[in-house]
Amino acid sequence: MSRSSYNEEYRLACLYWCGSIINSVAVLVPGGAIGKYGPKWSILLNVPYVVIPLYILFKVLSSHSASRRNVLTSIGTRVKKGPVEMLFILFFATCIVVNAFRAAVTLDCKHDMAKNYLKDFEPFLAEDTSFPKMQMLVYLFYFLPYYVYAIYRLLYPGPTNGLMKDLAVFHAGAAAQAQFVYLTTAQHSRTAANYRIPSTPAAQYCFWIINIALLIVPQLFAYRCIAGPKRTEKITDESVKEDNSSRDSYILRNRKR
Repeated sequence: MSRSSYNEEYRLACLYWCGSIINSVAVLVPGGAIGKYGPKWSILLNVPYVVIPLYILFKVLSSHSASRRNVLTSIGTRVKKGPVEMLFILFFATCIVVNAFRAAVTLDCKHDMAKNYLKDFEPFLAEDTSFPKMQMLVYLFYFLPYYVYAIYRLLYPGPTNGLMKDLAVFHAGAAAQAQFVYLTTAQHSRTAANYRIPSTPAAQYCFWIINIALLIVPQLFAYRCIAGPKRTEKITDESVKEDNSSRDSYILRNRKR
């Protein structure tokens, strides 16, 4: 963790790991407490996995808050919206709708569309251990606000995207852990047959397209935020000085008036 304070690669690895472990604990602890097995004293063994990742996340984010503020006042990158950015916007907007709908399904929505989806496409959402239910609630209450912020930043980028990059890497780790576990358990042989994904082509296509997209696209977006888009408008020190000088001259003219 100490290396993350001066090495960007270690820092991004810490953020990715924090996203993965925090998502797993957010699903495991409440899911185990409300599931068919009920709360047990052994659940307290997961307390270190709650405290330590949150502490590391706080240290990693706070260690670069000062440098991020300095960058905001000096050099930055203004992102020009291109086709790739518009595709990401479309993806995040679709995620908002899809994950809100799947969360409603897990909360026993009485609408016929929700009932048909649970029965014919993704019965694993009603699995009695409650882990799929908790994962959908994590998507609803934590991932969905991130989608909204990502859309806003893609539409109205600031001088730098430091916070967006941090959130993208954190979310990529959480999405990787969430989708890997969800995909494997939904198809596992020990999962009850009535909760597995139906073998119909429509159900299989729907299940794999949604969940593979939720797994792969966050990784691509995190890479995009780290590597930086090709279509950018660089802000140099000279341009910053010119902006400051023009602002000072404008203030002086107004004072003379």
